[in-house]
Amino acid sequence: MDAQRRLLLKGMVVGGLSGPGLIGSGMSLANDPAKSAMHAESTKPILALVNDRAEYSAFIQGVQAADHSGSLQLHDTSLGLDFLLTLQRHVQDARGEYIVGLVDDACGTLIVELARAAGARVYWLGQHAVSLDRSHHQLLSSQMADGCAASLIQQLVVHGASCDLDRQSAGRGIQSSRLTQNLCGVADRDRGQWAVDLGHGLASLGRTVIPAAPRMDAGLMPATGHFISFAFEI
Repeated sequence: MDAQRRLLLKGMVVGGLSGPGLIGSGMSLANDPAKSAMHAESTKPILALVNDRAEYSAFIQGVQAADHSGSLQLHDTSLGLDFLLTLQRHVQDARGEYIVGLVDDACGTLIVELARAAGARVYWLGQHAVSLDRSHHQLLSSQMADGCAASLIQQLVVHGASCDLDRQSAGRGIQSSRLTQNLCGVADRDRGQWAVDLGHGLASLGRTVIPAAPRMDAGLMPATGHFISFAFEI
């Protein structure tokens, strides 16, 4: 690792974020929809960040299927210095843009820290640990993202995935909820459906009721590993 990249990463760590403690890091969420231009009919452009378009194709499928009227761009992320510096300049200089993503926990921690440092309005943070037989989701959502959280929970139940989900909503005071279900023999499409539902929900932010996302395309494999999801406005 060269000196410039080491300095950038060190500065972000000093800023107070680490992957395992992301949800409890003191990140404040934007709670008042009236103060934001993001709503169901918004024409704001959407930038969707993923680590790799092939590996994260289920999330991308959900984002692309959402009913949003603004432009949509996809961008692959990395921990490379060029990408980090480009993203840092982007979140500091751009205005009127909505950024969503599902990335690995290392990239996610840095992206969220950049958003916080730039004064972005953060609507959603999620940590996801996913194996072939079970998924664990820890969610922190603002009032703007209540529809997304409700949609994701509903679809996890509908598609029969074995999962543990803890949610904190900051919409009207801190409210907590939990979902646990244990099922066997779940098909690959159903195990991977959470990523489609998540992408669809984050790209539909501001809606009270979000229509069901499409089924995950046949042939796609469910993503496994540790991920961070986010949605913020700059």
